[in-house]
Amino acid sequence: MIRQLLCFFLLFSINVFAQNQGDLSGRVIDGETYFSPLNDASNESINEMFKKFSNGSPYSEKTLFIKGRELKIERQALGCARFEFEDLCGKPLGAEDFLSIAKEFDIIFIENIPKMSPEKRNEAKRFISLIDALYDNKNKVFITADGEPEELYVKGDSKFEFQRCISRLHEMRSKEYL
Repeated sequence: MIRQLLCFFLLFSINVFAQNQGDLSGRVIDGETYFSPLNDASNESINEMFKKFSNGSPYSEKTLFIKGRELKIERQALGCARFEFEDLCGKPLGAEDFLSIAKEFDIIFIENIPKMSPEKRNEAKRFISLIDALYDNKNKVFITADGEPEELYVKGDSKFEFQRCISRLHEMRSKEYL
C-alpha cells in the first residue's frame, strides 16, 4: 500500500512538473516588477527575480526566425527572456520582432531603460511598440529604469503616443495585471 502511494505521488509530481514546464504564464508574481533608479539595489532585485522565475536555470541562447530574419535571444531560461534596453530599442527592430518575443516567452526582463531625450525619438517609438506587444500578449514584465514611467520621455515627437505607454507600464505592474 505504501509503495503504491509513493508511486502515485511520484507520477503525480512528474506530471505536475511537466505541465508547469510547458506553460509558465500562470506563475504568480507577488511584489515589485519595476525598479528605479538604476543602481546596485535595482540590479540585485532584478537578478533575484530572474533567478526565481527561471528556477535558477543557466542562460541559453535561442534564435527566433521572423520573416526570413534571425533574432538571437542571448539570455533566456525556462520561459524567461532578459534584455538590455539598447538590444531591443537601440537596434532596428519592429512590431513583428516584439510580437515574436512576446509570444515566445512568458516573462520579459528589460534592463537599463534610460531617460530619453527628444533626439531618441526612434528608441522611444520602439519602446512604445515593445510595451504594446507585451501588454497585448499579457506578458509579465520586470524593468529597471532611470526613472518612473513619466520621466522616461518628457518631450519630443512621440510624447503624445508615449502617454499610452506610461499608462500601460503602470497597469502592467498592478496586482490586477499580474
